[in-house]
Amino acid sequence: MSRTPEASGVEVDDRTVGSLLAYHALIEIRALAGKPSRQPGTVNTDEVLAEIRTLADRAHNLPLGPRPQGRWRSTRARRASPRERAMRARPMSYTWDTTGEQGRAWMLRHLSEAGYRWTPPPALPTAGEPAGGWSLRQLLRTLTGRRR
Repeated sequence: MSRTPEASGVEVDDRTVGSLLAYHALIEIRALAGKPSRQPGTVNTDEVLAEIRTLADRAHNLPLGPRPQGRWRSTRARRASPRERAMRARPMSYTWDTTGEQGRAWMLRHLSEAGYRWTPPPALPTAGEPAGGWSLRQLLRTLTGRRR
Protein backbone atom coordinates (compact mmCIF):
# COMPACT_ATOMS: atom_id res chain seq x y z
CA MET A 1 0.00 0.00 0.00
CA SER A 2 1.47 3.35 -1.00
CA ARG A 3 1.58 6.22 1.41
CA THR A 4 -0.05 9.45 0.34
CA PRO A 5 1.61 12.81 1.05
CA GLU A 6 -1.22 13.63 3.48
CA ALA A 7 -0.57 10.49 5.53
CA SER A 8 3.21 10.67 5.59
CA GLY A 9 3.65 14.44 5.84
CA VAL A 10 6.25 14.51 3.07
CA GLU A 11 7.81 17.69 1.79
CA VAL A 12 6.07 18.77 -1.43
CA ASP A 13 7.28 20.85 -4.36
CA ASP A 14 5.96 24.18 -5.60
CA ARG A 15 3.80 22.69 -8.37
CA THR A 16 2.02 20.39 -5.91
CA VAL A 17 1.45 23.39 -3.64
CA GLY A 18 0.09 25.40 -6.58
CA SER A 19 -2.32 22.64 -7.53
CA LEU A 20 -3.61 22.20 -3.98
CA LEU A 21 -4.10 25.94 -3.49
CA ALA A 22 -5.85 26.35 -6.85
CA TYR A 23 -8.22 23.54 -5.88
CA HIS A 24 -9.04 25.18 -2.54
CA ALA A 25 -9.49 28.61 -4.11
CA LEU A 26 -11.92 27.17 -6.65
CA ILE A 27 -13.92 25.37 -3.95
CA GLU A 28 -14.09 28.52 -1.82
CA ILE A 29 -15.11 30.65 -4.83
CA ARG A 30 -17.84 28.14 -5.66
CA ALA A 31 -19.17 28.21 -2.09
CA LEU A 32 -19.10 32.02 -1.99
CA ALA A 33 -20.86 32.34 -5.37
CA GLY A 34 -23.78 30.27 -4.08
CA LYS A 35 -24.07 32.08 -0.76
CA PRO A 36 -26.45 34.88 -1.91
CA SER A 37 -28.96 32.36 -3.33
CA ARG A 38 -28.78 30.12 -0.23
CA GLN A 39 -29.12 33.00 2.20
CA PRO A 40 -31.08 35.73 0.35
CA GLY A 41 -31.29 39.05 2.13
CA THR A 42 -28.74 38.12 4.81
CA VAL A 43 -25.59 38.29 2.72
CA ASN A 44 -23.89 41.44 1.50
CA THR A 45 -23.17 40.66 -2.16
CA ASP A 46 -20.45 43.33 -2.34
CA GLU A 47 -18.53 41.58 0.44
CA VAL A 48 -18.99 38.20 -1.24
CA LEU A 49 -17.71 39.61 -4.55
CA ALA A 50 -14.70 41.14 -2.77
CA GLU A 51 -13.87 37.74 -1.21
CA ILE A 52 -14.23 36.03 -4.59
CA ARG A 53 -11.96 38.63 -6.19
CA THR A 54 -9.35 38.12 -3.46
CA LEU A 55 -9.37 34.34 -3.94
CA ALA A 56 -9.16 34.71 -7.71
CA ASP A 57 -6.18 37.06 -7.31
CA ARG A 58 -4.41 34.55 -5.06
CA ALA A 59 -4.97 31.72 -7.52
CA HIS A 60 -4.19 33.69 -10.68
CA ASN A 61 -0.44 33.00 -10.91
CA LEU A 62 -0.23 29.61 -9.24
CA PRO A 63 2.00 27.10 -11.04
CA LEU A 64 -0.27 24.26 -12.13
CA GLY A 65 1.85 22.11 -14.40
CA PRO A 66 4.97 22.02 -16.49
CA ARG A 67 5.90 25.24 -18.21
CA PRO A 68 5.29 25.36 -21.95
CA GLN A 69 8.33 24.50 -24.02
CA GLY A 70 9.06 26.60 -27.09
CA ARG A 71 11.88 27.15 -29.54
CA TRP A 72 12.86 30.41 -27.82
CA ARG A 73 13.42 28.87 -24.39
CA SER A 74 17.01 27.74 -24.90
CA THR A 75 18.28 31.17 -25.98
CA ARG A 76 16.16 33.03 -23.47
CA ALA A 77 17.42 30.86 -20.62
CA ARG A 78 20.94 32.17 -21.20
CA ARG A 79 19.76 35.78 -20.91
CA ALA A 80 17.42 35.33 -17.96
CA SER A 81 17.61 37.89 -15.19
CA PRO A 82 18.25 36.78 -11.60
CA ARG A 83 14.54 37.31 -10.94
CA GLU A 84 13.52 35.07 -13.88
CA ARG A 85 15.98 32.39 -12.80
CA ALA A 86 14.61 32.49 -9.24
CA MET A 87 11.04 32.12 -10.50
CA ARG A 88 12.06 29.25 -12.76
CA ALA A 89 13.79 27.48 -9.86
CA ARG A 90 10.87 28.04 -7.46
CA PRO A 91 7.58 28.47 -9.37
CA MET A 92 5.74 29.67 -6.23
CA SER A 93 8.19 32.58 -5.76
CA TYR A 94 6.08 35.24 -7.47
CA THR A 95 2.83 34.22 -5.79
CA TRP A 96 4.48 33.99 -2.37
CA ASP A 97 6.26 37.32 -2.87
CA THR A 98 3.15 39.25 -3.93
CA THR A 99 0.30 37.74 -1.90
CA GLY A 100 0.78 39.60 1.38
CA GLU A 101 0.47 38.36 4.95
CA GLN A 102 -3.19 37.31 4.72
CA GLY A 103 -2.57 35.38 1.52
CA ARG A 104 0.46 33.65 3.01
CA ALA A 105 -1.55 32.67 6.08
CA TRP A 106 -4.29 31.30 3.80
CA MET A 107 -1.73 29.24 1.87
CA LEU A 108 -0.01 27.86 4.96
CA ARG A 109 -3.34 27.01 6.60
CA HIS A 110 -4.47 24.91 3.62
CA LEU A 111 -1.11 23.17 3.39
CA SER A 112 -1.15 22.39 7.08
CA GLU A 113 -4.72 21.07 6.93
CA ALA A 114 -3.73 18.80 4.03
CA GLY A 115 -0.76 17.47 6.01
CA TYR A 116 1.84 18.81 3.63
CA ARG A 117 5.22 20.23 4.57
CA TRP A 118 6.54 22.96 2.29
CA THR A 119 9.41 25.39 2.54
CA PRO A 120 8.40 28.83 1.22
CA PRO A 121 10.72 30.30 -1.41
CA PRO A 122 13.20 33.06 -0.54
CA ALA A 123 12.40 36.64 -1.47
CA LEU A 124 12.74 37.41 -5.16
CA PRO A 125 15.62 39.59 -6.31
CA THR A 126 14.43 43.07 -7.21
CA ALA A 127 13.76 43.55 -10.90
CA GLY A 128 16.30 46.35 -11.31
CA GLU A 129 19.36 44.46 -10.14
CA PRO A 130 22.14 44.39 -12.73
CA ALA A 131 23.14 40.95 -13.99
CA GLY A 132 26.40 39.51 -12.64
CA GLY A 133 26.93 42.30 -10.13
CA TRP A 134 27.92 44.87 -12.77
CA SER A 135 27.23 48.52 -12.17
CA LEU A 136 24.86 50.39 -14.47
CA ARG A 137 27.84 52.20 -15.99
CA GLN A 138 29.59 48.89 -16.78
CA LEU A 139 26.44 47.52 -18.39
CA LEU A 140 25.98 50.62 -20.54
CA ARG A 141 29.62 50.56 -21.65
CA THR A 142 29.29 46.92 -22.64
CA LEU A 143 26.03 47.49 -24.51
CA THR A 144 27.33 50.51 -26.41
CA GLY A 145 30.71 48.94 -27.16
CA ARG A 146 32.71 51.70 -25.48
CA ARG A 147 35.91 50.88 -23.67
CA ARG A 148 36.11 54.02 -21.52
